[in-house]
Amino acid sequence: MPGIAFDAWVQNQAKSLRQNDRPPSSKEMWETKRTELLRQIHVAAGIPAVDDTALNPNLLKTEQREGYTIQLMTFQSQEDIAVTATLYVPVIAAKEKVPAVLCVHGHWGWARREPTVHARCVGLVKLGFLVMVVDAFGAGERHHNPARGRYHGSLYGATLWPSGQTLLGRQVYDNHRAVDYLLSRPDVNGKIGITGASGGGNQTMYAGALDARITAVVPVCSVGNYQAYLHAACCLCEVLPKALTFTEEGNILGLVAPRALMVINAEKDGIQFSPPEAEKSIASAKQIFALYGKEKHLKHVVIDSGHDYNLAMRQAMYGWMCYHLQGVGDGSPIMEPKSVPEEVATLTCYPEPEKRPKNFGFLPTIAAAVGRKLHQQHDKLFPDHKEMWEADSISMGKRLETILNTPSVPQDAAIRWLDPKDENNFPFELETKEGFIHYGVFRGDRKAEQRIVHVVVHLGGVEDAIEKKLVPDNAKNIIFIDLRASGKSKSKWGPVAGSPDHTSAEHAIWIGRPLLGLWQQDLLTLIKAWKKQRGYDLDRFRLYAVRDSAVVAIITAATSDDVEALEIKEVPYSFVSDQPYASGTHLGTIVPGILNAGDIPHLLARVAPKPLTIQTVLSPFGTPISPQGSHEAFRFTYQVYKILGAEDAIEIKTN
Repeated sequence: MPGIAFDAWVQNQAKSLRQNDRPPSSKEMWETKRTELLRQIHVAAGIPAVDDTALNPNLLKTEQREGYTIQLMTFQSQEDIAVTATLYVPVIAAKEKVPAVLCVHGHWGWARREPTVHARCVGLVKLGFLVMVVDAFGAGERHHNPARGRYHGSLYGATLWPSGQTLLGRQVYDNHRAVDYLLSRPDVNGKIGITGASGGGNQTMYAGALDARITAVVPVCSVGNYQAYLHAACCLCEVLPKALTFTEEGNILGLVAPRALMVINAEKDGIQFSPPEAEKSIASAKQIFALYGKEKHLKHVVIDSGHDYNLAMRQAMYGWMCYHLQGVGDGSPIMEPKSVPEEVATLTCYPEPEKRPKNFGFLPTIAAAVGRKLHQQHDKLFPDHKEMWEADSISMGKRLETILNTPSVPQDAAIRWLDPKDENNFPFELETKEGFIHYGVFRGDRKAEQRIVHVVVHLGGVEDAIEKKLVPDNAKNIIFIDLRASGKSKSKWGPVAGSPDHTSAEHAIWIGRPLLGLWQQDLLTLIKAWKKQRGYDLDRFRLYAVRDSAVVAIITAATSDDVEALEIKEVPYSFVSDQPYASGTHLGTIVPGILNAGDIPHLLARVAPKPLTIQTVLSPFGTPISPQGSHEAFRFTYQVYKILGAEDAIEIKTN
């Protein structure tokens, strides 16, 4: 019998979360909701508090053009983070103050230097605007190894997640600081616009929603609604963790009110940015704009094209910016002034990337700096007696439950045996009340009493797990199981930038149900159902896992009294990484904010005093570390085993 697919389950969960949404009935009601919504977004996105770091603008090069100059520069968004930017300054700005437009790019190959991005910057500067375009965090010249098409998402951007940071939050922060810079200039009159397409449109929407200093907001080919994201594969920079637990995209648009918002969509775009899906959000936002009597400050434009920021889109944007920032025209499209393309080299701040300053700050290194502080905070709780650890372990467990949103184990899950492959291999299905059916194989004697059951935890699915040969050769009674969104139940979405479960993991984060917590639930459900169908309570379970699957096994072994031992191989010693995670890493094991509960050695300590074997320790980016480094990495875990009198139960094997 077919079970519910993971993708359909996520979509149903999202629909259920938002089914009771109602528009605010008064301005006062909206203002109250608005305050709470802003707080929720800041927390979910991990947006850093704005500090008093001096912007320290650094002009690197100036190019003279007819009617304007191109200036290459950097500014500091934080003390250890530099932002590469291009300024387009109209000649008229030398005589009078002008409005400014912040341009933000999407996933163009050359980031801020992409010809399509340059075209709208030139169009705007020739219309009398001072224009600034910045590289997004981890993209363009802000990638540690810059080249065309360098991607800041997936396992690169995910290095931010464990410490509670997000790409979205970092972009919001940098764009806020870019507005700080624009408003500090003597040639800017205080009126600011922002625009971008795709990922840049996403940046535009959030910057416009969260920064009231921005007067005119024009997101292009990016607005749909959050539930539509669950029908597509998107970038990490577009994910707002847990968003569907507290809002929909229409409310984000509504945060712009009563300022000016033009949403531009393409008729032939993907479903997540399609006009019908965008219209759902816009219809909701219209009701909020109406509370301010500013219905005309919200406009929806649909262009007959594919995903782009093409001439027709740019001309619609010019008209909106001119009307709301200059008081020129009536908001209708304005013809684009003639422009000349620039060579990418002309727009490059650092032709020799190795000469970028020390305070430049790359995405993984910034992620690691914050992550190490959280790791060190847990290390400071180094336990020196049993009672201290027991209290800390309980506290850690509660924090982990909150972070993983750990669901309860279904009481009515059942195992259904299928036709055996042979006398030693028995396929089965584990069915839950949610309609999930997990395929599994039991290798052993189904009729044996009182035994040890070996469970292989492997995110590659049953067939791959069998090939890995993770259990000892003499082991009997072995279970291989497809966890949610893996194996036969894997999502239709393929790998993205090295992560096999990129899209499934993102979708789970949108609804506040991280895959890691769901996988833990799957294993606990298996154990409960297995004991139920056996009819007695004597079976005990030993878990085996390799690489990032070990994280799933660790939190399960720490949770279940039925798990008596854990053996893990090629184990990453930390979530903290100053390089992209190893290709092949499952994004579902990288959970936003998990370091607030503990790093891998701290979480692993909760397995004590159960027998624990670790064979080969890896860095987060996949390289083996030395025997001495391996033991030092798990010093905290060793200490817990020691104070529980179980030193002999832990063993680290190094090759």
